[in-house]
Amino acid sequence: MSLRRFWQVLVVAVVAAESVFSATTPERGHPRAWWVWFVDKGPGQRADDDNAPVFPVYLARVREIAPVRTTTRWFNGASVLASEEQLAAIMELPFVRGVAPVLPLRGEKPLPADRLLPSERPARSGALDYGLSLTQNRMIGADSLHALGLNGQGVLIAVLDEGFLYLTHPAFQNLQIAARRDFIDGDTLIVGYSQHGSQVLSCLGAYQPGALIGPAYGARFALARTEYGPTETRSEEDYWLRAAEWADSLGARVISSSVGYNYFDNPDSNYALSDLDGHTSLITRAAQKAAGKGIVVVNCAGNERGTPSYWNGKLLMPADGDSVIAVGAVTSAGTVTSFSSFGPTADGRIKPDIVALGSSVRMISESAGYTSASGTSYSTPLIAGVVAQLLQAHPAWDPMAVRTALRLSGSHALEPDTTRGWGTANAVKALAADSAVFGRVTGDLSGGAMNQTFVNVFDTAGIMVRSGLVSPWGWFLYEKLEPGTYRVRAEHATLSMSAETTLVLPMLPREIHLVLKPSVRVEDVPHPGAFWIGQPSPNPGNPGTRIAFRVPSGSASGFLSARVFAVNGQVVREMYIPILGTNGVLVWDGRDNLGRRVAAGVYVVHLSFRNATTARRVVIAR
Repeated sequence: MSLRRFWQVLVVAVVAAESVFSATTPERGHPRAWWVWFVDKGPGQRADDDNAPVFPVYLARVREIAPVRTTTRWFNGASVLASEEQLAAIMELPFVRGVAPVLPLRGEKPLPADRLLPSERPARSGALDYGLSLTQNRMIGADSLHALGLNGQGVLIAVLDEGFLYLTHPAFQNLQIAARRDFIDGDTLIVGYSQHGSQVLSCLGAYQPGALIGPAYGARFALARTEYGPTETRSEEDYWLRAAEWADSLGARVISSSVGYNYFDNPDSNYALSDLDGHTSLITRAAQKAAGKGIVVVNCAGNERGTPSYWNGKLLMPADGDSVIAVGAVTSAGTVTSFSSFGPTADGRIKPDIVALGSSVRMISESAGYTSASGTSYSTPLIAGVVAQLLQAHPAWDPMAVRTALRLSGSHALEPDTTRGWGTANAVKALAADSAVFGRVTGDLSGGAMNQTFVNVFDTAGIMVRSGLVSPWGWFLYEKLEPGTYRVRAEHATLSMSAETTLVLPMLPREIHLVLKPSVRVEDVPHPGAFWIGQPSPNPGNPGTRIAFRVPSGSASGFLSARVFAVNGQVVREMYIPILGTNGVLVWDGRDNLGRRVAAGVYVVHLSFRNATTARRVVIAR
């Protein structure tokens, strides 16, 4: 079947199915909203050039047939209001790739032109009185970054939500609203039908000492209404896409989104669980595209856990996006809440990424009051606020750098799971992520974690500056390394498998994924004129082991020093072997410095001669 024929059949199938649409869907034959996708962006222009606008000639031809509602440069298309006959005529245009229904909520008015709303904030200094919002700030370290002068200043955050009532609340008296737009009603009132958006905003950027302070109270905000509370339709994905493009056009660095989708009022519109793969739903593709444009997208995981929902507790879209920071919820005790949605994604990735307080979160209420509520909707803006703090300190960080920083800062950074991700965020640790080495070791063939692996960090002189065993999940983390060039090498404790890479710190935070492959141990062959250390034998050893060594010719004097480390980094034995010739043997009897037999397990022996240091792994069996 040709591509054009496929789309024609799709149009017929969708039109035939209109009778089962919700009551808000226009009657058969009545004009309704459709997305029209184009093959390119004009002669010589690629369709995937996100910065190029939709080709005006294509739009003009389409407008001759039906009115154009809006366009999307990210996905190279236009939304039109067309009858069946008009849609058929549009499909005949040679530059049309395909169509898809928008499923509108109701008639919409044209959107007004963008206009920025200026606002200024007075300077603040001194200690902050958080009132009852102290717990939610302190749990993630936002208060510590406040003490360093980081409050999101200079960062534009787009908040995509349902409605923004009570913007005259005292907690918003100094809020810097740079722009606002209602993508449902086509105006700038952004009121909506609930206070959900304003409550989310208050968790993020409120400033009322003694009552409520958000992590990013110094940021600027662009407020977008994309969610229509009374119904749940695919149209809200389209509003979200248009809001994300709008945020990009304004220069937003962060999107805080406390909405998510998987099933709709019309069951025929529902997504399948297999679609939770990071690249199927429109809203997830839009979120991924936004991240690719440099916007850090922070989205709630959802509140589906423990309820007989469509997916039995799985997270919502677009939280399945790989570049999207999916946020779950924990209690003040640090335990995952009973409602926080979980992963993994359909393709097996760990989600959520991070968690924050989502139980009894302090926020505004109607009039001038305050209240507490629970949900991942409210843990999400707390993390978005920390993201703004980090971007204030590190303007060059991109979305993947921020995601890496948050993950390595988590309370479960070395043991992530599908309920809490990498754990509760720690903004102070995240701030220093550019001086950390963080990542995971996997096997070449299995692809799984290689948990009997040591990861060593060497400086340019070959001196080992950090060493340790990876976690049972294969993760490793070394923090607060001095600026410089380092070689990171992973070696399995018992198998001849290794991997290594070189990096320069400070660097843009990135997860380092080392894949172990079979090693050829050149160092097993002694080289005349070089310092050489052999492999331990026996290994495993009981009660101990022996390690042969060779020193360079003409260096047959002095001592070879040896230090034995347990996996927790504790030195259990120190030895000094006099050099009586070019060849020698280190004998470790398996005892510590007090003469006690060490416990069975894995140990690292550091052997040093003059300016050279080499390490060997020893397994002691009992």
